[in-house]
Amino acid sequence: AAACTIGNAISVHAGDAAYQLPLYLLGQDRTERWTFALDVSDCRAGFMEFLRETCSLGGGVGLSDLRAALPQLSRDAAAIAGQATALSQWHQSHKFCPRCGAPTAPVEAGLRRQCTSTPHHKLYPRTDPVVIMLVESPDGRRALLGRNKKFTPGMYTCLSGFVDQCESVEEAVRREVFEESRVLVAQVAVVGSQPWPIGRYGGCELMLGCMAKARSYEVLVNMDEMEDVQWYDKDELRAAVEMYDVMSAASEGDGLAEPPMSVAQLQVRRNCSLGCRRNC
Repeated sequence: AAACTIGNAISVHAGDAAYQLPLYLLGQDRTERWTFALDVSDCRAGFMEFLRETCSLGGGVGLSDLRAALPQLSRDAAAIAGQATALSQWHQSHKFCPRCGAPTAPVEAGLRRQCTSTPHHKLYPRTDPVVIMLVESPDGRRALLGRNKKFTPGMYTCLSGFVDQCESVEEAVRREVFEESRVLVAQVAVVGSQPWPIGRYGGCELMLGCMAKARSYEVLVNMDEMEDVQWYDKDELRAAVEMYDVMSAASEGDGLAEPPMSVAQLQVRRNCSLGCRRNC
């Protein structure tokens, strides 16, 4: 296996096959080193052979899914890996001009793509805005959490959804909460944002974190989108986080600890405890 740089690509030779792997410029990191994204989708086995043999890295190198690797990466490394993943996925999904159907080609070191038929047809990487909101009950004692059918068992999160065209962040929060739970929302406050390069269908998203105050209690779950949506007491949520931390630490120590209880399981245990106290 061998490799050489040609323009905006790296040529990799693995056995009798040769591959042109796209190379995209990401910019400089905090130490002013230039960073790049190399798309090895068409030559994974050949590229791994190149790293292990030509670069003498041996069996200690491998490919990893970014979502699985994120907990082991530093903040800077995660930002670079995220940008590389998002940019590469955008290039893969925009190989043809959406206006005329002609092939497109990466230009400006991968910062955009150019239609090969019409010069003024230019494509730029996109980021989709998504609201994710912590909805408090009118009395401030509970939070609204839900679970999608695709979630792992027992997993509940804040409600979230894409911002529609010509829609403000506040309007998106109110609409998404109402669509998924029929809960009405009054005040909405934007508290922060976070890039999310591993969004749905390979898209890059910008997560807009919000706090919202509900003005109704009754929940009617939209079963087309959600499996369950419920109000949970703050004490339940605090206990769930604390128990998760304890069980995670124990499992890292001896590997014998049972998995942490879900919020739903904690709610059942709490209701049973309250019932016992009332009966007594």
